[in-house]
Amino acid sequence: MSAVNETAYQILVQKSLDTLNATKIASVGLILSGLLASVTNPLVMWTIWSQKSLHTGCFCLIAQLSFADWIVGVSYVATGFKRLIRLWFSIPEVNSQVICCLEMAPPYFGQSASLTVALVIGIERLIAVAFPMQFYTRSWSIANLLASIAWIWSMTETAFMFYGISSSKYIPNCNLVSSVTDAFYNFQNVESGALVIVITVVYALVVIEITLQLRTARKTNQTDQVVQMKKNLQVKTAQMLVVVASMYLILQAATRIGLALLASVSAEDRANYAPFIRMLMIINSGINFFIYFSMSTEFKTSFKKSLGWKVTLIASGQVTRQPPLRDIQRVERTFGGGLQTRNNNVRVQRFV
Repeated sequence: MSAVNETAYQILVQKSLDTLNATKIASVGLILSGLLASVTNPLVMWTIWSQKSLHTGCFCLIAQLSFADWIVGVSYVATGFKRLIRLWFSIPEVNSQVICCLEMAPPYFGQSASLTVALVIGIERLIAVAFPMQFYTRSWSIANLLASIAWIWSMTETAFMFYGISSSKYIPNCNLVSSVTDAFYNFQNVESGALVIVITVVYALVVIEITLQLRTARKTNQTDQVVQMKKNLQVKTAQMLVVVASMYLILQAATRIGLALLASVSAEDRANYAPFIRMLMIINSGINFFIYFSMSTEFKTSFKKSLGWKVTLIASGQVTRQPPLRDIQRVERTFGGGLQTRNNNVRVQRFV
C-alpha cells in the first residue's frame, strides 16, 4: 500500500513540476511577445504623428489600432513578469474574482479595441471607395465618428466584465475564463464571433468595390486613368489592410479552435497548453508594423523620413489623389465642362 502511495505521490510531483516549467516558459513567451508589440506599435504611432503626409483619417485610425495593440503588449509584459516573480520567490497566488478581473481588464480592453478599430477601418475604406466625392469633404468627420464609436464600445464591453462578480469568491487560476460570470462569457462568445464575420464581409466588400471600379475603367481602354484610379483608391493601402485583417482573423480563429480543443482534456493539460495558444493573439499585436513597412510605400517612406533618412520623390511614390474617373465624368456632365487636360493628366477644377 505504501508503494502505491509513493508512486502516486511521485506522479503528482512530476505533474506539478511539468506545470511549473510550462508556466515559466509561457511567462517568458508572454514577455517576449508583449515586448514586440510594445516596441513596434509606438514606431507606427510616431511615424504617423511626425509625418504630415500621413495625417489622414485612414492613418489616424491605423495609429489608434497600434495604440490598442500597444495596450495588449504592455499588459502581457506586466503579466509575464508578475508570474516569473511569483514563481521565483515562491509566492502563492490567491486571487479573488475582483482582483482577477482587474488584472484581465487591460489586455481584454486592448484586444476588444483592436478588433473594433479594425472593423471601423474597413468601414472607413468602404465609404472611401464607394462614395469618393462625398468622402473627400468629410473624411476627418467620418474617421472621428467611427473612432469614437469603437472606443466607447470597447470601454462599455470591458466594464460589463465586472457585472455580477463577487469580491468574496476566490479562484485558483486567474484568466479570462475563470474570472468572468456566465453572462459575460456568453456575451463575449457571441459578440466576438459576430465581429469576426462582419470584418470579413466589410473587407471583402472593399476589395469587390475596388475591383469593379478598375474593371469599368479598363473597359474604356484608358491606361492612364486606370493607373490614376489605383492611386486615388489607394489600392496598396487597401491590400495592406486586408492582409492585416486576414492575419488577425486567422490567429483569432486558431486561438478559439485551440481553446475549444483544450476543453476536452484534463485540467493539468489545459494549464500547460492554454498560455501558448493565447500567445497567438499577442503575436498578432506586434506584427502589423512589418506589414505596413513591407506593403505600404507611403508608410515606408514616412518611417525613413522620421529617422532622418533622405528619400527621393520617385522612391517615395507620393501622389496627389484625385476623384475617380466616373466622378470626373459626372462633374463634367453637371457643369458642362470645366475639365482641364495637361500632359495627359485629367484634373478637376473647383466649382463655386
